[in-house]
Amino acid sequence: MKTSMILPWLASRAGVSDRRAEELWRVACPQAEGFAGEREEP
Repeated sequence: MKTSMILPWLASRAGVSDRRAEELWRVACPQAEGFAGEREEP
């Protein structure tokens, strides 16, 4: 799964490690698909 290119910047602004941000991204994507429908790009 590809992550957003802006994710590392957002993670640093929030004080979250890049690894943790990627974990959260992987959890959030299926939730977002449930709300908005499936999408193949970040």
